[in-house]
Amino acid sequence: TSDLSLKSLTKKAVQEVERSMIAEALRRTGGNKSKAARILKIDYTTMHYKVKQYGLRYLESSNEYPAADNASESSP
Repeated sequence: TSDLSLKSLTKKAVQEVERSMIAEALRRTGGNKSKAARILKIDYTTMHYKVKQYGLRYLESSNEYPAADNASESSP
């Protein structure tokens, strides 16, 4: 069964937007977490944690962060 509570749906939506913004910042900086953290005005430690939480993996050949299979299943 799926949890359709407002709290659950809001959390999932926030995670999806957050992951997307982090991936875009990393793409724009060529995978540089420090620069991406500055763009997003978050601490480097937070950036490192979020990259791991969302399963973001940088592909140098394509300069992309592909979607992680379990990105929406991660919990803080």
